[in-house]
Amino acid sequence: MYKKINANGFTLIELISVIVILGILMLVAVPGVSSHVLNSKKQTYIRTLNSYVESVKYDVMKGRYKLKEKDEIRVNFSSISVDSGSSSKSPFGTYNDIYSYVTVIKNNDSTYTYKIQALDSAGYYIENIDIQLLSESDISKTDVNDGNLVIPSSLKPNN
Repeated sequence: MYKKINANGFTLIELISVIVILGILMLVAVPGVSSHVLNSKKQTYIRTLNSYVESVKYDVMKGRYKLKEKDEIRVNFSSISVDSGSSSKSPFGTYNDIYSYVTVIKNNDSTYTYKIQALDSAGYYIENIDIQLLSESDISKTDVNDGNLVIPSSLKPNN
C-alpha cells in the first residue's frame, strides 16, 4: 500500500529557495540600475543646459543682445527659445526662472564667455560656471522641505 505522490508541483523549500535567490539578485541589481538612471539624467541635464547656451550664442551672433567690451548680461531661461528638437525642461523637474539663466560676458578681445546657472524643482542645480568647464560632477542637489526648495546661498545674488 503505497501512497501516490503528486509530482506536478514544487515543494515549499524549492519555492523559498527561488524567492531568496531573486531577493539577492534584486539587492545587487537595483542600486546599479538606479545609479545608471541618475547618471543618464545628469547627462541629459547637461545637454539641456548646453541647448540653452547654444540658443543664446545664436542670439548674440544675430545681434539680439548688444554688448560692449566687459559688458555682462543675464538671460533667464524663460526668455530663451531652444530648438524644437531640444528639451527645455530639466530631467529632474521644471527650472526655477529666478535662479536659472545664461550669463554672457564680452571679453576685451571681442570674444564671449558663456556661464550658466540653473536650479530645478527637484533641487538639482549648477552654480554659475563656464559652459566649457561643465561636467556631471558640477551638478549638486539641495534639500526640498515640504515641497519648498532650500535655495543654496551660492545661487542667491549678492546684495
